[in-house]
Amino acid sequence: MTSFAVTVPTGFEIRHAHGGEGWSATIDGSTATWTGGSIAAGSTTTFGVVLKADRSPGAVALQAEEGYGGGEVVRWPVALTVVPGAASPSQNVALAVVVALLGMLMVMAVVVLAWRRRTLQER
Repeated sequence: MTSFAVTVPTGFEIRHAHGGEGWSATIDGSTATWTGGSIAAGSTTTFGVVLKADRSPGAVALQAEEGYGGGEVVRWPVALTVVPGAASPSQNVALAVVVALLGMLMVMAVVVLAWRRRTLQER
């Protein structure tokens, strides 16, 4: 194998691509391509890609393409599952505000109940 490429579908952005020793990675729109190296038959190497997904969680298929010295090309799908990410800071702040308001309401309810009880006992 003398080249390798991964193409991502709509809803994905390739943020970074890196490969093994001797391989150069380039990003062109929705495709990351590695060239300059070679892998002998029966050998392995690792190609890495960092993606940003702007889509709902679920299964998706990327398209992989292996290139060989004689001009042959082999294409195959790469299965990927998109999972929900961590909550963004703005969501955490909103949750904190709601919890704080609920806490304040609870404190106010306790104060009102204590005041009413004290008023009733004084009568």
